[in-house]
Amino acid sequence: MARFPSFQSVLQASQKTIFRFPLETILIILGTVFAISLSEERNDTMETFYTKSIMSCSLCLVLFLSVSLYFSATQKNSWIRFLTSLLLGGLVTAFIFSFSKKITEAEALQFLVLNIALHLLVSFAGFISKVYNQEEFWEFNKQLFLRILTAALYSVVLYSGLSLAIFAVHHLFNVDFYENIYIHLFFIIAGIFNTIFFLSGVPETNNESTPLILKYPKGLKISLNMYCFH
Repeated sequence: MARFPSFQSVLQASQKTIFRFPLETILIILGTVFAISLSEERNDTMETFYTKSIMSCSLCLVLFLSVSLYFSATQKNSWIRFLTSLLLGGLVTAFIFSFSKKITEAEALQFLVLNIALHLLVSFAGFISKVYNQEEFWEFNKQLFLRILTAALYSVVLYSGLSLAIFAVHHLFNVDFYENIYIHLFFIIAGIFNTIFFLSGVPETNNESTPLILKYPKGLKISLNMYCFH
């Protein structure tokens, strides 16, 4: 029988993740606050500010994660890591806020390309300072991919459950909730829970106690063996 983790174990895992990725955690909270604020804003100037802030947070989050993975592998001073992250983050933020008030198609494309490039950087940032090991590299990225899927699944289930609970309380007990509660709940789940859950499963590239060893799922192994002996 599957056992659900206790509240204490969840709290400890969350604390470990926050201490491991402090700047990333701050960006997650800021991005969520900006998203909620944007959903409430009716002023064009502030809407532009919140939109660019969200774009900056999304890029800086991936950038900071890449920097954290790199410095974790090199085991250098954490202050250098923080200063590097803040410097590069400042450049990215300045780039985003240099966009037009009404973001053009070309600027949106620039954001998209930079976003893709930074996501690709995460896949190998922890291996830049190491001798290339193909199995470690692919195991790391396999775990990242599976963590993304798991985080998405948990987030959908959690959001669906809480939304149904709010819906039931509203209609069964005539309890009035704030009109934007569902969209705010979505931002909190997608922004904070989903991202923290994902970060908690990001593997370390220099942990000798839990080395990255490429493991194929049993079903895939059987399929490959059948194909090889065909």
